[in-house]
Amino acid sequence: MSDELDKVLGLISRALYDEGEVSELGCSELESSVMWKLAETLTPGKKIRSIRNWQWWYITFPEGVDVPEYLSPSMVYSDNLIADSSGILYAGNWVRSTLLLNFHKECLFETENSFYLLVGKGTQKTVDAKTAFSLY
Repeated sequence: MSDELDKVLGLISRALYDEGEVSELGCSELESSVMWKLAETLTPGKKIRSIRNWQWWYITFPEGVDVPEYLSPSMVYSDNLIADSSGILYAGNWVRSTLLLNFHKECLFETENSFYLLVGKGTQKTVDAKTAFSLY
């Protein structure tokens, strides 16, 4: 294996498996159906994905790379999809969002195309853009 590949795999491994800081965001299982319905009313037709064991990633971009002003440099990742309104993904799949557009009610992470309903506790960590975008 090349040194470059070893480096990339190491960065991905740290992004996925380093502990991170415990986050106070997310809703309970009991609240999740109410939050799902809220997402349906905020933007009808937008995909909704509920996730647990989630990670909120603060994305660092290289100097000179600008994030559009209407987006925030954050993504969510989860190795445990609960449900997907579009039926594209299945329960138990992993999922990574695109950049944050809005955040609602401490648990609805909205991107340009989807809502991610953060269920239960999760973690927060900083991940570089190259690593985050390599997972898709």
